[in-house]
Amino acid sequence: MLFYILITFSLSTLYSTIARANISSSHENRIISLGGSITEIIYALNQEKYLVGVDSSSIYPQQAMQLPQVGYYRALPIEGIISLNPNMVLVSEQAGPKKTIDNLKKFNGTYFHLYRLPTPLLLKLSILALSKFHNY
Repeated sequence: MLFYILITFSLSTLYSTIARANISSSHENRIISLGGSITEIIYALNQEKYLVGVDSSSIYPQQAMQLPQVGYYRALPIEGIISLNPNMVLVSEQAGPKKTIDNLKKFNGTYFHLYRLPTPLLLKLSILALSKFHNY
């Protein structure tokens, strides 16, 4: 029960952050996805037009490999991310190193740390949280 309460709290925090981001559904959105599963969700929601970069684990769908790569999500150099001038960075919980992730939080943009969700229901909640960003 505590686990579900923590997940609900995490998702409500994500919704609040999205609302505070006040980013419109225009071509001004510049999203970097740091995690293959996050990239797949973005493509599944047909929002790949907002992606300006991905990490090297983003190999599916194949079109994701055409985007600029910022490094491997477990050994990220912050320069590659910042050079693409994103206004949103979606980060897998397994991303690192910690110093890079901490510095990303200070970067002028919106940062979402997405946690691995081990059940289909929690995965669905994660997808809904991402989709709420653009009201798809």
